[in-house]
Amino acid sequence: MRVENAVGKLHKNAGVRVPGLREALGPELREFWGVRDTDPAQRVCAVVYLRLMEVLRSMVEPEPKLERLVHVAYNIEPVPLDRNLAARLENLLGRSARSFQRDLRPFRDELFVSLRTAKRPLAEPDIREAESRFAGGVRTVPGSPIESFHLDSAAVVRWFLDRLWCAPADAGHEPIVVDLGARGAWLCVFGDQGALEEYRGTVGCPWPLSRSGTGRELARTAHRAAAGLLVNPSSSRGTGAERAFSLPLSLLAELVRGFPN
Repeated sequence: MRVENAVGKLHKNAGVRVPGLREALGPELREFWGVRDTDPAQRVCAVVYLRLMEVLRSMVEPEPKLERLVHVAYNIEPVPLDRNLAARLENLLGRSARSFQRDLRPFRDELFVSLRTAKRPLAEPDIREAESRFAGGVRTVPGSPIESFHLDSAAVVRWFLDRLWCAPADAGHEPIVVDLGARGAWLCVFGDQGALEEYRGTVGCPWPLSRSGTGRELARTAHRAAAGLLVNPSSSRGTGAERAFSLPLSLLAELVRGFPN
């Protein structure tokens, strides 16, 4: 069951490119697929990619749209995609969550069936070739709505309000607002749990927990706390501007007035 649970979560968040993939696989699945405890992250990604491709190629004439869906869902495109599964599907495939579950089911069924048969060791040249796909980090999908914020901010804000986001929370599960003095008070929100944890680990923020909510819910929360929203703030100054934007308190006040009660 632990192997099946690990396999069943592989497409979540950043997919194969999620930080800490080796630990997410668990010891049983690592042994089954031939991932060593000493393998670097890039090699772990390569091995998982090859095991997924084994399943896809074993299927009888898989439809082209299924192959594309697998690549996007598991984030195994040569170019790294968004950390958020929903964003990958919406931006690249126009898929709803319901249609995604339906269309991916044949592959996931075969993937679970494949766990019943021992695997042959992967060829070293194949692993080295696959490693080149994962040489870079994860970045936002080209054409993500956030990238067009300065061109059509109203559309991006509407998109933000309806999506789920993660925010840091204290021990009482209340969102944590950061007071930057003269620069104001802000609530940071992230596209998924992985992005929040990476930021927390890099910057060293003492955030014990997190909570999720739609952009609309978090906008209300920030407004009640007299704070603005920082969406996907970068952990490194001078980088990541294309993946981030801010909603100051003055704008939140206007937005909240337009929300239904």
